[in-house]
Amino acid sequence: MPLDPLELERQLIRLRAPIARIHVTDTPTDDVLASFVGGCPYLEEGTDWPVCVFCRHPMAFVVQVHARDHGIVLPDALTLLSLFVCARTDECESSCGLSHAEHGENFVVRTFRSPRRELHRAREVPASQPLRESQLLRFERSWNLPDFTTVESRDPFGLMSTWREAGVAAPARRYDELRRKLSGESRLDDAFRRFIGGWPCWTNLSDRTPTCTDGEPLVHVMQIWDSLAGISFYEQASLFHCAIHPSANDFALVYDHT
Repeated sequence: MPLDPLELERQLIRLRAPIARIHVTDTPTDDVLASFVGGCPYLEEGTDWPVCVFCRHPMAFVVQVHARDHGIVLPDALTLLSLFVCARTDECESSCGLSHAEHGENFVVRTFRSPRRELHRAREVPASQPLRESQLLRFERSWNLPDFTTVESRDPFGLMSTWREAGVAAPARRYDELRRKLSGESRLDDAFRRFIGGWPCWTNLSDRTPTCTDGEPLVHVMQIWDSLAGISFYEQASLFHCAIHPSANDFALVYDHT
C-alpha cells in the first residue's frame, strides 16, 4: 500500500530547515561583536575566561557567532555565542580529551543577550593558549534537507516507521525523487560541512539528538567539521541548546567519530 505522495511531501518539507554555512575568510577583524575564529572573544566585566575542570588550564577559544551575521532566528540568550573547548594534548590528555565534552565536562559556551562594544572588557588571550589572528566568518544561506541515511538513522519525524507500516515500496528511491523536487537539482549539504541551524548530519547510526532533563530533544545550534581555530574535532561535532531551559549551562557538544 503506497503512501500518499502528497502526504509524504508534506512530511519531508518539515525536514527542510534553513542553515547558514560557515566559511573562514582570510580577512582579519578587530570587531569584538563580529563572528570569527581565533583571537579574543567578546567577554563582559565579571565574565572570566573559561578554565578546564580537569587540568585547570584556560580553555581554547574556538568560534564566536553573532545572530546578526547569519539571519537565523535564535533564542534571546544566543544573540552572541562563544564556544570554548579544552583540547590539551600534553600531560593531561587522558583527563581532558575531547571525548569528555560529550559529558559536558570540558567545554563551555558563553552567551550574551544584549552585547555592546562598550561592555566588552578588553583582555589578553591567556598565555597558555597560542594567539591566533582573529578571522572573519563568511555565511552562505542555504537549505538543509538530510539525505536518506540521515533520516533513517535519526528518523526525527518517524518517517521510516510510517513508510514501513504503510508498506511503501522502494522508499529510498521515492525519498530521493521528492528530495530533488523540494530542493531542486543543486547539491545538498553533506555531512562534512560547518553550518549553523538546520539538522545535524550524523554519519554514525548510534548518534541521536541529545535530550534535556525533561526528555525533550535539544535544538541544533551549529555543526563543526574537521578543525576550527586549530582545534581538531575528530571529524564532526554538533552543538545543541535547550530551548525549554535557556541558560549558559544547557548545552551539549556531541562528537561523530568517523
